[in-house]
Order: sequence, then C-alpha cells, then structure tokens
Amino acid sequence: MQTTAEFAGSILIIDDDEAIRLLLERALTKAGHDVTQVADGESALAVLAKEHFDLLIVDYMLPGISGLDVLKMVRVQHPALMAILVTAHGTSTLKASAAALGVHAILAKPFGILEIVRVCDEAIRVGLAAVGRGSEGPTG
Repeated sequence: MQTTAEFAGSILIIDDDEAIRLLLERALTKAGHDVTQVADGESALAVLAKEHFDLLIVDYMLPGISGLDVLKMVRVQHPALMAILVTAHGTSTLKASAAALGVHAILAKPFGILEIVRVCDEAIRVGLAAVGRGSEGPTG
C-alpha cells in the first residue's frame, strides 16, 4: 500500500481533537503534503480567507460551528474545494447532507493512516483534474 502521495497538495485539517490533528499532520506531511491544522470552524474560515488549499479534512463535530456548517460557508467562496468529512457519527442523513455539499468522502473514526493517505491522494487528483491539472502531476 502506498504511503507517499502521488498528487501532493496543501491540506487544511479542521478537528477539535489535538491528537487526531497531530496524527494526521504527521502522516500527511510524511506522505508529501503541506499541512495546516486548526481546532475549530472559526479558525478554519479565517485561514481560508488568507490561504489556498487543495483539500479540507473536516471533523463533523466541532465546537461552535459544525463541520457541515463550515463546509456550507466554504462553498460560497470556494465551490470546487475538495473536502473529506471525518466522523464517529455516520448516519444516512449526514451522508446525504455531506453529498449535497460536494464532500468527496466520509471517513468513519477510527480510520487507518493508509486509508487517509489514499483518500487524500484521490481527492486531490480529482480536484486537480477538475481544474485541468490532473495529468500534469503535483508540480504542474
């Protein structure tokens, strides 16, 4: 199984669990991604106003603004930004809401490192292809 990203990109992790943020940051940085992490939706929106990202990894249960509400707000300024939702509370209603917001994948906690690296790579590849850069690779 591949642990190095084929399509390295910039990723924003939004999760209130510091251990998960640090684990994801370490694994995704090692895979070749440029990773930024924040603990809540308000911080995520502030960072997104200043920086470009290829992918968001958003926890569903956040303090203050929920992960879905963060995605709703993000879609106004960044309609094509790829997103992965992580949750310990996957329901059919949540899946439908996430799909309506264009979420690439929903990962159930706990998830494996190999799985998150694979799903991130796939999401970034799809995002690059959508803007016409898919065949050029990460530096194109």
